[in-house]
Amino acid sequence: MSENMDFSIKYGTLVKYQGPGGEVVIPKEVTAIGEGAFWACETLTSIVIPDWVKVIEEQTFGWCESLERVTLPAGLTRI
Repeated sequence: MSENMDFSIKYGTLVKYQGPGGEVVIPKEVTAIGEGAFWACETLTSIVIPDWVKVIEEQTFGWCESLERVTLPAGLTRI
């Protein structure tokens, strides 16, 4: 699990993840995941995106070569 200091968040949008990878759970203050937020995070293996996240921008998980599982929310409006 990731600590909030692993995330750079501006106005509810996760703009950059800088944590250790592994299994990541998006924090409650995030309603959108910005373009390239996890770009080239080679240690990311799984991510849980809770129901309060409504938008996932382009290339969010580009070059995340170890990513095996993504849990998407039911209320997602744009990906």
